[in-house]
Amino acid sequence: MNAFLRRLAVGLPLLALLEFGLGGAQEALVTVQGKVRFEKIPLLDQGLSLHNASFQPAQGITVRLLAEEQELAVTSTDANGDFALQGPTGATVHVEVMAQTEKPNVARVVNPTSRQIISLSSQPFTLQPGLAPLELEATDASGTGGALNALDALRRANQFLMAAGAQLDLPLLDVNWAPGSTTGTFFSRERGAFILGERSSDSDEYDDPVLIHEYGHFLTSTLSRDDSPGGFHSGGNLLDPRLAWSEGFANFFAQAVLNDPVYRDSGPDGHIALRFNIENNVEPGVRNETRASGYWSEHSVAAVLWDLFDSGPSDDDGVQVPMRDIWQAVVRLGGNDFVYLIDFADALVAIRPDLAQDIGAVLALEDITYTPSARPTVSLPFPSLMNPGQGVSGTADAFLTCRQDFSTDCSRDSTQPVPGLLNSHHFYEFTLDQPSRVTLTLTITAAAGAPTVDLDLAILDPTRLNSAGRCCQVVASSQRQSRIGDREKIFLAELPAGRYVAEVSAIRFSSNSRLQFTLPRDGTYTLEVGSFQPLPSGQSGQYRLGLVAAGGEQTPRLVPDPAGPGREATMVVGTAINGLLEPGDRSQGLGNYLDRISFQGKAGQVVTASVSSSQFDTVLTLLSADGRRLSYNDDVPNGASAASYTLELRLGD
Repeated sequence: MNAFLRRLAVGLPLLALLEFGLGGAQEALVTVQGKVRFEKIPLLDQGLSLHNASFQPAQGITVRLLAEEQELAVTSTDANGDFALQGPTGATVHVEVMAQTEKPNVARVVNPTSRQIISLSSQPFTLQPGLAPLELEATDASGTGGALNALDALRRANQFLMAAGAQLDLPLLDVNWAPGSTTGTFFSRERGAFILGERSSDSDEYDDPVLIHEYGHFLTSTLSRDDSPGGFHSGGNLLDPRLAWSEGFANFFAQAVLNDPVYRDSGPDGHIALRFNIENNVEPGVRNETRASGYWSEHSVAAVLWDLFDSGPSDDDGVQVPMRDIWQAVVRLGGNDFVYLIDFADALVAIRPDLAQDIGAVLALEDITYTPSARPTVSLPFPSLMNPGQGVSGTADAFLTCRQDFSTDCSRDSTQPVPGLLNSHHFYEFTLDQPSRVTLTLTITAAAGAPTVDLDLAILDPTRLNSAGRCCQVVASSQRQSRIGDREKIFLAELPAGRYVAEVSAIRFSSNSRLQFTLPRDGTYTLEVGSFQPLPSGQSGQYRLGLVAAGGEQTPRLVPDPAGPGREATMVVGTAINGLLEPGDRSQGLGNYLDRISFQGKAGQVVTASVSSSQFDTVLTLLSADGRRLSYNDDVPNGASAASYTLELRLGD
């Protein structure tokens, strides 16, 4: 029995198979041929060129022949988008195109709410000889064109790496997207990639640089090492070097696949929202054109990688490293921890020692003094080294977003703390040659902005991953609010021999949210209350939302919430409501429920909205009447935003 009949035997009665006859099975089958194309919208300097869309072959996409819901045959499209399927003469069937790549499955696009694979189907027809070829088109309007474009971008990324000699043994990746999805664009090791889909505010299904950027995160998490702490980032920020490496590599990878140094990201209604050239060795958006280069800058990371990779008339650095060598160096990072740009440079020098001087010259373009023969290879290693019996000192600041150098503030973002910035976490590495009694003492020497100070202390094992699959597992920690002069202390009667990292952190999030905003015009505004993490299946979460205006009563009056599941509430400035996130509410999928509460505001009015909950971690968003996001807050900061400290490590008694 051939492979088709083995599959068919599952879905058809034995009598039907006997009627075909084993010897005459070929005569009883009809071949269905067809082509799958998807609508491609170009992304240009002005944004999505909606009027210049074209149809392109959908390569490597899963196609099924179905009789009602019974699968009769399955195949994948070829390089021209063509497919061929066979089914029994006289059967009423339809063809389904699934947003899923050919086996081994690399990726599939799923609706984040229903968890169903995005698909399109032909009209039912009867299998009979002489069938005309089917033409199946995934359009932007139907919501299937964007799904197949996303998979096509990932296919090009895989082809690019395989051409560079990469061995891609990848697990299945879920790309969570649907028209209208507003969950965000990001990659989660646990949940897959998420892509925005609301064209009026921001959609990314046709932003190929953004799609490949997120796929770059998936590749490094799977085949290399990605220790990024996550958090807010942009080209003008000075970041935790792990975050800078993660985002900078993803930017470079996207543009290398596309063979274009210009990164583009569309925004509301498809208009361009972000455009920058990673070939430029100057930070975009830095005030007064001040350079903020270094291994803590995602733009510096992308610029270094592009300078190593590019060639041709625009190449002004005189270096050209094959992608094969660059990717091999990236894969080598899988055995490292606290991975950042300098680790990559060391790995590349190990592969190509003949390029050591050239690599140092490229890093120097980003103000990085790199000496391959030295240990450490840079003057300010990450993490910094700390010897037992010696004290170190510093200032941790959760709000610092930009620095001209190591001592001067550029700007501050006073809306919320950001965990991924350079100065929000300090790390100090130490090594124990034998099991030892360890005392780690953090002393607060100065603070600003509050009578209490919120610096936390931890000892990390960098060789072990935490529950999120990233560096590092916490061995011990101390988390309490202190005053100037207070000490936080970790005491361990015995810590095994090995390498450890002491962490001083200025981040300690609450579960509550607050935002303040000056309303731009008279009209209706909407507050959107959500949960940062999904609520457990079938469960609900209570919250209280208050809304006040500057100059008015600052203790809002509690009023009933008239809305039930799935209904929108209204409130007035100066009041508060008790709400409930529950099944039946708006959903972003996976238990992320949303409540929307509208209010009337006046131009120039300064409003403060606060939401608190003891049952879930709140997220608060302010939307305009046309659905645009005006402001957002995740956590109310606890304690001072900045504090100076000394840290001492003692061994023994």
